[in-house]
Parts: sequence; structure tokens; C-alpha cells
Amino acid sequence: MDMYRWFVHNPVTVNILVIVTIVAGLLSAFSINAELFPEFSLDMIAVTAIYPGATPSEVEEGICIKIEEAIKDIEGLKEIKSTANEGMGSVVVEVNAGRDVLYIKDKIKSAIDKITTLPDDVEAPIVTDLTIKRQVMNIALYGNVDEKALKSMAQTLETEIRDAKIGSDVVIQGIRDYEITIEVSEATLRKYNLSFGDLAAAVKRSSLDLPAGVIRTGEGEILIRTIGQRYLGEDYEKIVVRASADGKTVKLKDIAKIHDDFEDTNVRAWFNGKPSAILSIFKSETQDSIKVAAEVTNFVARRLKSLPPGFQLEVFGDTSVMVRDRLELLLRNGFQGLVLVFIVLALFLDIRLAFWVSAGIPVSFLGTMILLKVFGQTLNMISMFALIMALGIIVDDAIVVSEAIYTNMRRGMSPKRAAVLGLREMLWPVMASVATTVVAFMPMMDIPGVMGKFIFVLPVAMISALVVSLGEAIFVLPCHLAFHVSVQSADDDSRRISLLERFRRMMEGFMEFFLDRIYVPVLKQCVNYRYVTAAAAIAILIATTGLVTSGRVGINMFPKMDSEILLANIQFPQGHPFDETLETARRMEASAGDLNNFFRDRVTNGGDLIKNIYTTVGQKVNFSTGAGSNGSHLAMVYVELAGVSSRNVKSDAILSAWRDMVGEIPGIESLEITGARGGPGGKAVEIELAGDDINEIEAATEFLKSSLAEYPGVYQIEDDLIPGKLEARLFFKDKARTLGLTLFDLASQVRQAFYGAEANRIQRGRDEVKVMIRYPQEGRVSINDILEMRVRTPVKQEVPFHEVADITLEKGYSQISRVDGRRVVRVMAEVDDQVTKSERVLSDFNERVIPRFRDKFQNISFAFKGGQQDSRESIMSLLKGFAVAFLIIYGIIATIFTSYTQPVVICFAIPLGLSGAILGHWLTGWDMAMMSLFGMVALAGIVVNNSIILIDFINSRVSNGMHFDQAVISSGKARFRPILITTLTTVAGLLPLMLEKSFQAQFLIPMAVSIAYGLIFATALTLVFTPAMVMIVHDIRSLINWIWNGVWSDPTAMELRAELSDRIEEEKTPDLTLEDSIRMELESEAHMSSEKIG
Repeated sequence: MDMYRWFVHNPVTVNILVIVTIVAGLLSAFSINAELFPEFSLDMIAVTAIYPGATPSEVEEGICIKIEEAIKDIEGLKEIKSTANEGMGSVVVEVNAGRDVLYIKDKIKSAIDKITTLPDDVEAPIVTDLTIKRQVMNIALYGNVDEKALKSMAQTLETEIRDAKIGSDVVIQGIRDYEITIEVSEATLRKYNLSFGDLAAAVKRSSLDLPAGVIRTGEGEILIRTIGQRYLGEDYEKIVVRASADGKTVKLKDIAKIHDDFEDTNVRAWFNGKPSAILSIFKSETQDSIKVAAEVTNFVARRLKSLPPGFQLEVFGDTSVMVRDRLELLLRNGFQGLVLVFIVLALFLDIRLAFWVSAGIPVSFLGTMILLKVFGQTLNMISMFALIMALGIIVDDAIVVSEAIYTNMRRGMSPKRAAVLGLREMLWPVMASVATTVVAFMPMMDIPGVMGKFIFVLPVAMISALVVSLGEAIFVLPCHLAFHVSVQSADDDSRRISLLERFRRMMEGFMEFFLDRIYVPVLKQCVNYRYVTAAAAIAILIATTGLVTSGRVGINMFPKMDSEILLANIQFPQGHPFDETLETARRMEASAGDLNNFFRDRVTNGGDLIKNIYTTVGQKVNFSTGAGSNGSHLAMVYVELAGVSSRNVKSDAILSAWRDMVGEIPGIESLEITGARGGPGGKAVEIELAGDDINEIEAATEFLKSSLAEYPGVYQIEDDLIPGKLEARLFFKDKARTLGLTLFDLASQVRQAFYGAEANRIQRGRDEVKVMIRYPQEGRVSINDILEMRVRTPVKQEVPFHEVADITLEKGYSQISRVDGRRVVRVMAEVDDQVTKSERVLSDFNERVIPRFRDKFQNISFAFKGGQQDSRESIMSLLKGFAVAFLIIYGIIATIFTSYTQPVVICFAIPLGLSGAILGHWLTGWDMAMMSLFGMVALAGIVVNNSIILIDFINSRVSNGMHFDQAVISSGKARFRPILITTLTTVAGLLPLMLEKSFQAQFLIPMAVSIAYGLIFATALTLVFTPAMVMIVHDIRSLINWIWNGVWSDPTAMELRAELSDRIEEEKTPDLTLEDSIRMELESEAHMSSEKIG
């Protein structure tokens, strides 16, 4: 007995299965983590090493190149990038997809540990695997208090948050580290005949705790320790530097100024105009953003009541608001789509039938939740969109099955017989339809890079929903229809007819009228003039393709989205005075505040446009990672805007107004004001140049920048070949060797005087504090201070600096970048989407500029990077995957229909659907984005389903003896309603999302447009074009048969009838007519009844 027949006759088992699915699904739904975007690893390993006081060139030679050489032969590395900054070098290794990141990390660490030639002052390199830290929100601690009080309070809050186990990590930003500084002038050193080395040695000898072994007595062991570690600046004042035989001593406080304060860097931060410290809260993969945010908010509310006077606390940058808003948006759209789907079903099917088909949707969704939980996925914007997209698709198989059962009921069959025979009739077409849709989503599971990992959950959720819905349509739905929808409830006119039933019957009458008076006559004409129909379809394909090639439908792979955050990064030339950078940041901050009045009438109820302003000077902060870079030439202004729903002005307009208010800033290196951007990080245009001659690279950089400036709408054109600080380069004189000096003596003494000699490093509570000895601040302000210093020989002889070294002033670079062992420079620019599109700029740039560039700079390699590279890799992978998916779809259809030609006819619906997707973008005004392409790939598996239903019906009629022409016409009429319903339900499920105007939906709408419009267009054409194509193929096969055999016959009909005969012979059934099928079913039912009685 067939399994599906067993399920029809066992409702208890079916209902238990449904209840288990609902309970398990609800448990999964309430326990699954909610977040903004999916969790994924970056497959990258970072190596960082600190080289205090070193220039970028020294860091490149001393750290980057040596690490590159040590690890370059490790198997599994895709790319090695290194960056040399002042005082620090970093190497980022990208691992090939599928390789074990932790294993390669261990190999890299072992290779670095074997390096013996790193400079002595380089701190031990740190090897870490890069992960995306999910920031939940920031807490601003601010007030008119001093920096020590601010730091102390921030550390107290950090401890309390960690003790409460809120989030996974807390990072304090905007506050300097503690440092004990011992300042000694050159005059004092000469007076006491001391050197920095003498002072450092004295401090080390006088500040330590040292274990001295164990005394083993009869009563037990006693540990011996010498205690003398000094922790405060006042403790270091008492250190004896020199003692004479007559008892006189020279203490550190007699010759030096000791400051127990902050490190010698300029970093300041303000929140809404007041000094601040920021605590950034992060979450782990297993934590829920909304729950963590609620815990933080409750903590802040409690702590506000006990804060000391002068302090304030405020939450900002709360990403959980976006998570909650997007989930609410998608849930709302999903509910609206569900209602629309039910309405569509109720208009065309019996109300009980519509109910049971619709009831399968939540059951399928709960089953999908179980699978998402099992596969380790989360509830996020992408997975929720997948469920909304599945809303109208997963009922397609249920509609086809229920419509077949409904038709059998109308023929007079009993509900159980109608259920079994209806399912038997449509089983293979339904399985083929689901299989082709599943295959169409599979290419999205193999997209490389960050974009592939970002989108991976979409096909997982979609395929899970399709598989669960197929099981529900085969094993659950027929049973419910058999027991809850009777023939009488469907057709009994003696009962009181409801208003909905009256309306449904009116729709049914209209449908019959439309079919008989409009569709069938049009279909006959299209079949009769089938070659004209085919030519018209091809013309439509060409015309819609022209919409893209002519630019009427724009291409913008990662369009800018309306943002609730604006970020201004300010960068002056290295070495720029801190006070001038501070003045510029304050100017930017004041201009941001003026935006409130400028846009007062564009905000709901006349409220403030600007919610919060956070400013840092001397530091740029990356909130997503907690990392930052320091320098007196850097500043950042972070502006939090009112929500998108509470204003009627886009962030791009606000950004432009802010830029205009600020105006020109003299001497600035770059001013970058940006909002959020969809897709991979980076600029709209990002070009990487690589070469060995830095002068040629610099010339090539200027050539590209000037070429980009010619394009309207291209702005913020810059490169990362930024001049560094003015370097005072010291050259050792040979005659200094006669004094017993070495180059090392010169370099180390100058370093001690100006950078400082690290005399000690102590752990003071939670802070690691360096003890540094150097010249006073006033002794480190000019080149003359170097010239006036004395260099000490090994015999304590003081030699004027100019006698042992020469000094020259030259400019270096603030940063040196390398990729796979070569120096690289990146040229970057933004594109105003209102003026032009980045894809259009890049296309023209490739045609006009790049050939001239290659002729002029033959030794410089050129490559698009950033978003362009990610787009190119994603598109190429998508195309390859689509080609494979197409072959699999063809194979599935060919296997089911046992034909080579019919799958070609069916698959011709794919280009029709793609044309509809392009037309949809043109009608709605949306640009083609990366999500549009994902939608088109998914569309390929959806649009073929209608053709499968049509051709399956044609085959069944021809095999039962109907003439081919009549079978083609009757198939269109018989399958018009299920095809129409499946299309309308899919579109109805997506319609609320397509009409959504909120910020949260903008990223997803292009994919919904591709699917909805592509399906509408393909359905309209499929209903007339597929029958015409079937007839054309029939003509061709008849012609071939006439040429080969001399007879103009109906080869398709003969093949189908022969196949049916073979099947009948195999089943030993003489004539498989409808009446015989009914008789077989009756016998089966009688047999099952006797079994139960027995």
C-alpha cells in the first residue's frame, strides 16, 4: 500500500505528527537567538606587533617583511596583507575557504616563534583569528569631571557589567592608559654624571618583588620573598640613585619630576559636549541581542540612581532597536501576507479547503524553525525575509494537490478516494516543482567571501521551508481534506449560502466567463499562429534586455541605504598640532548641532533631528570591533539621528547639508562623512596599485585620481599614500667609533631621551602601568633639543651630539601597505547615487582610462578591490552555480517526463521570468542590486513550475487518446486556475514587503521585486507561450518523422501511449481508466476496514 494512502486513512497519526511539530517549533522559535545579521567567521588571521617609537619604514623592514617571509609558504593561505604604521605592524592572512582556520593559526604562530631577527624593542607578536564582534550598544559615561575620576568610574561600571554577566565583552574607549613618567633634563644628567641607562637600572633594582626559594622546616615549608615593588609615583620618589661613603644619597625626587598620570598621548572625548568615556557592549554568538540590550538598559536605569554627583549615563547606538524593528516589520509583513494568501485561496477555493491549505503555512514555518535551530542558524533579517519569501511559495504544492482533490470531489468521489487519487495524480509534478525550486536556491549556498556567508542562511531557511511544506502537502493535507471537507460541504446548494461563498461562486462564474470568452480564444490564436507567438516572446526578451544595456534600469550592486548614523572621520597630515585638530572637531560638532534647526520642520512634532553627538580627538574608534588608531592629526564625530520613521528627510540629504555647513577646512588631508552602506565594506570605487618603485606608484596614483575627478558625482577621491610626519633622520659618523661608540649606542640613547626608557612595568589593580624615563616635555619640542644633547661613551665621557652624528629632515609615509610581498596603494572614491551609479563609472573607467593607464605604467599592476571585487566574485560564483542548477533542473524534469525536448520548453520560462524581473525594476524605479540577482536565481526554480503543470496535463490527456491540438488547448483551460492561484499567493505573500517604505525593508525589496514581477510576467506568457512552444516542438518532431519514415504522424502521442502501455503491463493492469482507479481504491478501503474490524 502506498505510504500517502496510509496517511490519508490514519488521521490520529497525522494529528500527533502535527502537534509534535507545533510544540517543537514553538520551543525552537522561543529559544532561537535574535540578531540583526547572521553570525559567521571571516576566515582571517591577524598578527600584530608593537614597535614603540618606530617609523612606518622601520616597522615594514623590522616586522612586516620578516613575518611575511616566515609564513608565505604555509599551505592554505589565499592572501597576505600587511600594514606598517608608526609604532605598530600588522599582518592579516586570508585563509582559503574550507580550510581549518585554527590549524593554520597554529602553523603561523609556530613560524613566527622561529623568527630570531626581530628588533629587540619589538613586543612579542600576537596571533589571533579575526571574528566579527557583534556590538549591541554603547553606554556613555560623561560629565564635567577630571579624566582620572572618569576612568575610575568607567572601570567600576565595566566590572559591574562583567560581574552581572551582561553580554560577552565590554570595551572602554576614549580614555588613556595610566603611565608613571620620570622626567630628567640633560643639564641634570650632566650635573650628576648620569645616563638614562643608569636611572633605568636604579629603578629596576629598587622596585621588584622576587621569590627567593623555600625553607623546609620540621613544621612545614616557608616561602621566601623579597618585597619591594613600588606602585605609585610617590613611591618612586624615594628610590636612591646614588649613595656615597659619607652617607649622602641622591634620591630620584632630587633630580627628576615624577608624574603619576596618563600616557604621553593626546586623546580627548566628549559626549554631547561633556568629557566622556564610552563602554561598548558586545555579545557572543549564543546570546540574543534584544535580551542583552534589555539587560544593559535595566542596568543603566538602576545605576543612574546611585551615580556620584557630576556623572551622567546614557545609552546610544542601540543596534537591538534595529533588530526589534526589523523583526517586527517582517512579522507584520508576514502576517499581512498570510491574510492576503488566505483571501486569494478563499476567492478561488471552497472556504474549508482554503482554511486547510492556509493552516499548512504556520505548521511549515514551525517545522522550519526546528531545522534552523538544528542547523545552528539564528532569527535575523535574512532568515526572516526568507520566511516571508517562502510564504506564498510553500503553498504552491498544497494548492495543486488540494485543487486536484477538490476537482475529484466535484466529480462525485468520496473525500478519501478524492484525496488519494488527487495526490497520486499530482505527486510527481509537485515533487518536481519543489525539487526545481530547491535546486534554484542552492547556488546561493556556495557564494565566496563575506557576502556568501552573509546570505547563506537565506537558502538554508528557504530550502527548509520548502522541504517541510512538501511533507505537509503529501502526508498531512490530504488527510485533513479527506476528513474535514465533504462533498456536501463543497456543493450542497440546499444549505444557507454565506456571503463569502456567494462571492466565491461569483468569482468562479467570472473565471468561467474569462476562460471561455477571453483566454481560450486567445490561446487558440496563439497556438494557431505559434511561430508569430514565439517571435513576439523573443522580441520581448530582447526589449527587456535593452532596458539594462541602455541604462534605463540602473545597476548598483550595493546601494546606499537611509541611515540613522552619520560618521565624520577627520585626518590632517601626521604631526598636525593637536589644538588645531581639536578646533576642527569642535567646528564639526557645532555644525552637526545646527542641523536640528535646519531640519526642524522635517521631523515629526518638530523634535530634534540629532539625538546624540560623540566626538573624539587624537583617536579614531571602530565601534564594531572596539579597536582604534591614535594620533594628534585624527578626530572623529559620531552623530546619531532620529529614527527613519520619525523624519521625512533622507540621511544623504542630511549628510550633504552637514558637509555644506562645515565648508572648506584649510590644511586637512581628508574629511570623510558617511552613513550606512549595504553589502561589503569599503568605498564605491576602490582600486589597488602594486609595484616595486614607490615613485612610479605615486605617479600612477595621481593619474587615477585626476581621471576619477572628471566624472560627475564622484567625490571624496583620496589614496592611502599619506605623507607622514617630518622625520629627523640620524646618520652615525665613522669617527665616533674611535670614542668607543656604536650605532646602537647612539640610537638607544636618543630613543631613551625622546621616546623614553622603559624602566619598569607593573600591574596596578586591573591596569598595566609603564614606568618611563625621558626628557621633560619642554626638552622635546625642537630639533635643537637633539643637537644639544650629549652622547655618553662606555667610559662615561660626554660627547656633543653633532660630533658623533649628522641629522637631516625628510618626509616619510604615515602608513605603508603591502599585499603578497609587494607595496600597494589604494585609490578610493565615493559616488553620489543621485548623479550617477558606481557600476556605470567603473564600466566607463575600464573602457577609457585603464588602457591608457596600462600603456603609461607598465610596471604597475592594477586591480579593483573592496566592494567591486566582492561583487565580481559573488556574481561569477552565482553564474557558475546557476549554470549547474539549470542542468540539474533540466535533469529533474527530463527524468520525470522521460523526454529530452519537453524540459527545453519548460525551461524557456526562465528567460521569461528574468525579463519580468528586469521589467519590474524599471516599473518600480529600483536599480538592479546584488539582492536582485539572488532573486533572479531563485526565480529560475519557481517559474518552471507552471510549465510543469501544463505539460504534465497535456501528456496525461494525449496518453488517454486525446488529439494533441485538443490536449494543448484543454490543458491551458484546465490548469489556468491552479497556475493563477499559485502565482497570486506568491505575489500576495511578497506584496506587503514591496510596499514597505521603512528603512529596514530597503535592503530586501529588490529581491522581492525580482521574484514577484518575474513570476507575474512569466505566468502571463507561460499560459500562452508554453502551449505554442509545445506545438512548435510537436511540428518539428512530426517533420523529422516525415523525413525519416515518410509519415506525418504524432510521435509524441505514440511515445506517451507506449509508455502508458508499458506501465500497465508492469502493473498487470489491463486498462487503467478512471473507473478502474475508483474500483481499486474502493477495494483498498474495504480491505483496510476489514483489517480494523478483525
